[in-house]
Amino acid sequence: MAKPIRSARGRSRASPASTFEQGVAQRVHVFTLYVAGLGEVSRRAVENVRKVCEARLHGRFTLDVVDVYQHPDIAKRDDIVALPSLVRSSPAPRRVLIGDMSNLQHVLIGLQLPEP
Repeated sequence: MAKPIRSARGRSRASPASTFEQGVAQRVHVFTLYVAGLGEVSRRAVENVRKVCEARLHGRFTLDVVDVYQHPDIAKRDDIVALPSLVRSSPAPRRVLIGDMSNLQHVLIGLQLPEP
């Protein structure tokens, strides 16, 4: 982390870099996982995403799971064409990953999640 710098009045303030780093660490990630029913691939995708988010984001995330069999209108509205699909809607930019999320490196790079 960057060292504090002194302002002209002698008060200490955080450097722009450390302020940015703190903001990145504090923001909440918003995910939506689109699955097809309760099959093995869907269960594995949900489990893998939760593990990654809990390990890397430490509670600073929300995860909504949408079963497109029950809510096809939501998948159509959000332009989902393959399942399972994981969408990160916040922070911007929107990112979409397809598959059961079993490849940890693929998920970390694709979602731009912080290293531990």
